[in-house]
Amino acid sequence: MDIFCFLIIIVIAVFAVKLLKVKELTSHGESDETDETGWRTAGSSQDSEDLKRRQAEHWAQRMAKQRLAMRQRDLSPEPPKISEIKSKLEEERQRLTELKRVQEDQAWVMQEELELERSEIEVPEVES
Repeated sequence: MDIFCFLIIIVIAVFAVKLLKVKELTSHGESDETDETGWRTAGSSQDSEDLKRRQAEHWAQRMAKQRLAMRQRDLSPEPPKISEIKSKLEEERQRLTELKRVQEDQAWVMQEELELERSEIEVPEVES
């Protein structure tokens, strides 16, 4: 029972700390300065002006990033279509096949020329 109560106290404490952190994050640095009547003092109006200025700067930065992204998207070339890529690959295959055939023909011609030269160089044996 004591452990259960202790556990509940810890959970409540953790919840309170989390709540304070959330409150600090949402206040954006605004001070809670109030006078004895409960009204905010002049310092808080300065804080709200700073907050508005920061928000305006943040908004301007976001808009500049969006404009830059749109400009880059407009300037970037359109990627090739799959059909275009396939046709280029097929053309390259045909070119390579033709090149291979030409090389084989050249090798055959060179072989024939070599055999012809050998036959010309060979001295016929003289019969005695």
